[in-house]
Amino acid sequence: MEEAKPEEDATAAAADAAAAVKKEDKETNVTEQTHHIIIPSYSSWFDYNSVHAIERRALPEFFNEKNKSKSAEM
Repeated sequence: MEEAKPEEDATAAAADAAAAVKKEDKETNVTEQTHHIIIPSYSSWFDYNSVHAIERRALPEFFNEKNKSKSAEM
């Protein structure tokens, strides 16, 4: 049975700390909503909670997974 080297433990701990900081940044780096968002009547198809076929057709680069900087999660 192999024992973990101290360098490997330190590297793993540093990676865990970096992931925790990233998660914390995402949670604390959110601006509070202060105004109502008004969606025009001609955009009645729009829904914050789902992606519509119109969006998929208009922005295919966000849904074909070819570009890592563009994704549906963005």
